[in-house]
Amino acid sequence: MLEFLADNNFGDTRSGDGLAGPTALVLILLLAAGTVLLIRNMSARLKRLPDKFEEE
Repeated sequence: MLEFLADNNFGDTRSGDGLAGPTALVLILLLAAGTVLLIRNMSARLKRLPDKFEEE
């Protein structure tokens, strides 16, 4: 089990033939897309809030 976890699945990263660069790029793009969607959702929710809340 430890050998499977320690195995290098990204290829030879020193020569530039590995998959570490493209995999990181995809991960960064997915995180950026998620952040943009979260910002849009929270902006829409904030616009729906009333200007003032009633005091109890």
